[in-house]
Amino acid sequence: MLKTGVTVGCTVAMIAAAVLTVRLRHTLRTPSPLTGSEPFGERLAVTVSRTGGMLVGAYLTGLLTIGAGIRLMMRVLAATSSDNVQGLQTEADEVVGKVSGGGSLFLIVIVGIGAAVAGLALFSILRRWLPNQSLAAGLVGVAIGAGLLVRPVGLLTSANSDFELVAPAALAVALCIATLVLFGATFGVLVDRLAPRWPRPGWSLRGVVSVLPFAVLLPSPPVLVVVVIAVLVGTVAPSLRSQAEGDRSVPTVVEGVGARRGRILVTALGGLGSLSILVAAGQVLAL
Repeated sequence: MLKTGVTVGCTVAMIAAAVLTVRLRHTLRTPSPLTGSEPFGERLAVTVSRTGGMLVGAYLTGLLTIGAGIRLMMRVLAATSSDNVQGLQTEADEVVGKVSGGGSLFLIVIVGIGAAVAGLALFSILRRWLPNQSLAAGLVGVAIGAGLLVRPVGLLTSANSDFELVAPAALAVALCIATLVLFGATFGVLVDRLAPRWPRPGWSLRGVVSVLPFAVLLPSPPVLVVVVIAVLVGTVAPSLRSQAEGDRSVPTVVEGVGARRGRILVTALGGLGSLSILVAAGQVLAL
């Protein structure tokens, strides 16, 4: 019963992510409305609001795609693998064919949210140079991140003995890539969609809800501290940028050239990341 419930639940989660992505596919980046001339309190409220929305978008994406996707992939591969490997321990310390409530919860929630927070850190840094369309931005961002991490974390690498344990390997590779693609696409649209729409902090019910996404990070104080620092930087940065622009005279064309170069570089990194993923997939299939 638990196996059926986990399989159906994860399948529904992945379908929900795909439906959300299709419905929100036209979402575009909404730059921060702050100019730097606003009072500190106003800038802080806007930054907390946007960060909260981005966190919620990342959490939802992580749960619906990475968390549910990995759990579903494990269930599918356990069902398609031979009886000889049932009960054997994988490199990730999981048992082929065994489903536990605690293990499934850990994969879906902890791994899902962990991947989402890591993805949000990279996405936030690169967002100004990523495509304006959120769907494309998410795909380029995940290509860069996955290209760097699929081998070190063992998700898609010939060094992972799990690809020799479960079968067929082609299905395992296809599920890995499909999960990554869905993660990137859903991530881009949900983060960009919720960032400008999340309520501002305050003493009302909506105001309290605004800061709840930060509470999710309480079990990981270092991550919470980094997020708080990022909020403070985001609050102060518009004012510093406004002062710097008032003190110097930089031709707009020069700034435009710098932005275009940044977009070209990020797009190139996305291409290299995609190539790295394909090479890793080819190496796994060659086993």
